[in-house]
Amino acid sequence: MKKSLGILLLVTLMVFVSVNFVFAQSKPFEGVTLRVAIVSTEDSKYLATDLAPRLEKETGIKLIVDQVPYEELNSKQLMDATGAKTFDIINPCTEWSRQYVAFGEPLNAYIGKEGFPNPEIDDIIPGIWKVWNPGKDIYWFPYQPDSRVFYFRNDLVQETGMAAPQTWDDAKAFAAKTFKAGEMYGFAFPGRRGGSMNLAWIPILFSAGGDVFDKNLKPVINSQAGVDSLNFLLELVKFGPPDIGNFGEFEHYGAAKEGRVAMGIEASGITQALEMADSKVKGKMSYGLFPIKAQGVTRLYTACMGGWSLGVANYSKNKDAAAWVVLWLTSKEIVTDWQIHGRAHASRISMASNAELIKVNPAVPTIVETLAGAKLFFDGPEGRDLEEALMVPLSQAIAGELSAKDALDIAAKAFESVLDKAGYYKK
Repeated sequence: MKKSLGILLLVTLMVFVSVNFVFAQSKPFEGVTLRVAIVSTEDSKYLATDLAPRLEKETGIKLIVDQVPYEELNSKQLMDATGAKTFDIINPCTEWSRQYVAFGEPLNAYIGKEGFPNPEIDDIIPGIWKVWNPGKDIYWFPYQPDSRVFYFRNDLVQETGMAAPQTWDDAKAFAAKTFKAGEMYGFAFPGRRGGSMNLAWIPILFSAGGDVFDKNLKPVINSQAGVDSLNFLLELVKFGPPDIGNFGEFEHYGAAKEGRVAMGIEASGITQALEMADSKVKGKMSYGLFPIKAQGVTRLYTACMGGWSLGVANYSKNKDAAAWVVLWLTSKEIVTDWQIHGRAHASRISMASNAELIKVNPAVPTIVETLAGAKLFFDGPEGRDLEEALMVPLSQAIAGELSAKDALDIAAKAFESVLDKAGYYKK
């Protein structure tokens, strides 16, 4: 009897030790504290209030979320990399990603590693993945890519008896038909000088079959397609706000939500704003690629892309835990939940058919389609200088100070100067 009792106690002890060993192994990073610097948005709020607590509950990892305004994030991360080295997880946007490789940690070894989340890379929009990780080494996992979309009031299409705009002629006719001075803008876009203005025009350039550069990186924005596309934009401006030159994203979002815009082009973030409960046009909108110049014209790209990713700082003292968190946050399940409760963008192919996400934002399939055909404005650190070189003459054309041809000739010449000084044309 004593022998049997001893065996029973031994077995019980072995089971207890085994269970606790498995439990301990299921939380290998329990007690680890990580810190992430992330751009302050609805996404970062959900990360701080919901995902970080869930992460700690499920894994024991405490994630401190530093939400930083866009204007301050780049300098804050660069200063940290050369100074305090406090951040374990870093948050580059597209134009910073090449720069951040200098202090980023390659994550190849963690993909498929036992116990780590499966990133399901095949589900990430291919063009997005290639932009973030163009080489053999994998540094960044995108969670919130961004682009431009075309939107229009479907209820007004029905009221006017017109078809949904498919070509430039359709778009001009719809803008003219719906425009009512002081009441309704037939077309709107962020016409204030800045990057948003540039990125709103470029999809029109693409819809004319044009491009920004040729294969030798020579600027071709002043081609016939470029001139035609800018002239088309200037025609649409006639049906826009009288102060469209001072119309930024904030003003555009507000006017569209108030129901004072029939058609427009804007950052994909506007789509969620239009579908919010306080929007007067909720459920009345349609979204799609920007109308092409004419039937038969082939666009090379849909729009320019941007957005945000996560990676691990190579100076982190907890690289394994940081890599685990990055893979978890950008995994199919978590990043989809994140976007349902954040800004409802899309980084994965599967999001185009996710009913819960589409219920929050019916534009998601269009966002996925746009991102699948989008490209970077310029893949290099000179992007900012090039954007500045374009926005000045472009804003002058919108203000009526320059013709479309003159504006784009000036921009093309400035592009060549920037790239020549940077050594792109050396033989």
